[in-house]
Amino acid sequence: MEFRKDQIAATQAELEKWRGLPHIDRRAIPGQGIDCIHLVFQGLYASGLIEPRKLPAYRTRWGLVSPENLMAAGFTHALHASRHKATEAQYGDIIIWKSGKQSNHCGIVAYDAAGDLSCWHVLKGGVVHPTPLKPVCQRAQELVRLDAPGWRIDPDQIKLEDLEI
Repeated sequence: MEFRKDQIAATQAELEKWRGLPHIDRRAIPGQGIDCIHLVFQGLYASGLIEPRKLPAYRTRWGLVSPENLMAAGFTHALHASRHKATEAQYGDIIIWKSGKQSNHCGIVAYDAAGDLSCWHVLKGGVVHPTPLKPVCQRAQELVRLDAPGWRIDPDQIKLEDLEI
């Protein structure tokens, strides 16, 4: 799904609010820190493409127990979204890559200060920042792209154990 100029501006402004803030597991606390999943959702909320909702609890090591990309399965289960090759990245896509042997890290494709497409993310022990897109795509497992606005299912009804393999 292609983002309009106003959605891009809102997403960029939101990501800049988080720039330089440290990683905090399973939270998004303005001025204090955020984790990678919440950063992606904060960008999507700001775009107006999905309604802000409290995310269900998830294990911080989610995705480390299965060769299946549970993170991509979770995004496509909850959102009107589809899975694509990482080499097809465009603005607003969610990039998922491995940290170790399994999928457990994500970021959102947006512009850096120079106006180049980058992947905005935050690793445990690090701070929110954009990383050049090409090296991220080379390491990425796949990406998730919104196909339509809104939630596919109510986030309160998401049961992560339904995604376990």
